[in-house]
Amino acid sequence: MQIVSVDIGSTWTKAALFTREGDALTLVNHVLTPTTTHHL
Repeated sequence: MQIVSVDIGSTWTKAALFTREGDALTLVNHVLTPTTTHHL
C-alpha cells in the first residue's frame, strides 16, 4: 500500500510518499517547495 501525505503551509508545501508493509512505514520520496498563490 502507498500513502501520500501533503502539508500546505503558509510558506512551504511539503509532501511525502510512504509504502506500508505490515506495521512498518518506509519513506519512498519527499518534496519541499515554496507556497505561493500561483501553486494553489
